[in-house]
Amino acid sequence: MDAGHGQPDATTSADAGNPAPDAGSIADAGHGEPDASSNIDAGHGGTDAGGNADAGRGDAGSSSSGSTPTMIPTPTATCPTIPNTGTGSSVLTYAGHSITVWAGAAPTTPGPLVIYWYATAGFPAQAVQALGGQTGINKITGLGGVVVAPNATTSSGNTTGNGVWYTGDIAQVDEAVACAVEQHRVDPRHIHVLGYSAGALETVYMWFARSGYVASVLSYSGGDVTIDKTSLQDTSNVPPAIVAHGAMGMDTFGPVDFYNASHTWETDIKNLNGFDIDCNDGSTHIDETTRFAIAPQGIQFFLDHPFKATPEPYASGLPSGWPSYCTIANK
Repeated sequence: MDAGHGQPDATTSADAGNPAPDAGSIADAGHGEPDASSNIDAGHGGTDAGGNADAGRGDAGSSSSGSTPTMIPTPTATCPTIPNTGTGSSVLTYAGHSITVWAGAAPTTPGPLVIYWYATAGFPAQAVQALGGQTGINKITGLGGVVVAPNATTSSGNTTGNGVWYTGDIAQVDEAVACAVEQHRVDPRHIHVLGYSAGALETVYMWFARSGYVASVLSYSGGDVTIDKTSLQDTSNVPPAIVAHGAMGMDTFGPVDFYNASHTWETDIKNLNGFDIDCNDGSTHIDETTRFAIAPQGIQFFLDHPFKATPEPYASGLPSGWPSYCTIANK
């Protein structure tokens, strides 16, 4: 649904079509056992929040190393070798699907995997902007992690928005996850997802459909629009979420008000006894610069929230550095 104005590569915004009216069935994926021989510390570099942070977190920002998911998929084809992309990126082929990848040298201790879904008329390289620029990419790859962004939809299954992404697109990400874990490039406890607009709707769909391995997510102008909603893959895991959006009546595209869609999703999260942070920046749908301003906090949120982090690291309040328009909605 847009969703969006193609999240520009930093200067322009594209328009989009109308959202699809219905959803139909949901695509599934294979399950497999991960190799969890190495991992990342949950929450590198967390800040001291003074009286606002959880007192038990210490300087790491997390009191839990999380659990190892049992629903990591296994590769269905030969995996491409993930290269050191330096400050650039490479396009790799996973089971016939092109995915853009950012990675550093093969790590001794694997880091997080961050999956990005772009908006209408967008492209994979916009993951850099959504993660706060090259600094954000470097933060992830410097921890031994990898960032991946699918290049195009498979048009398989049912659209989760306005035809930008489909339920079947999860299969190509499953392959990237499976290969990254198999090659010991990522910690299976640290698989995170973010997206903007149409990509945020795919992110929300993945929040449901891949709760079997997704640790936490960040939605930039997404939410529950019915067609991106399904049952939790793993009912024992409700991934913590940052629900970022603009003002009611301003964060809109076509018939969708992403303020309302975001709050509908927050109700879903509450009903499932999950945790989320609501960030209403008060801006418009196409104001990517304002929407992405929380990228540094988003990355730290990922690091502080490994799979099934217990207790909730932010239960006592947000760490310092979060903007005043972000509040804990459900905990």
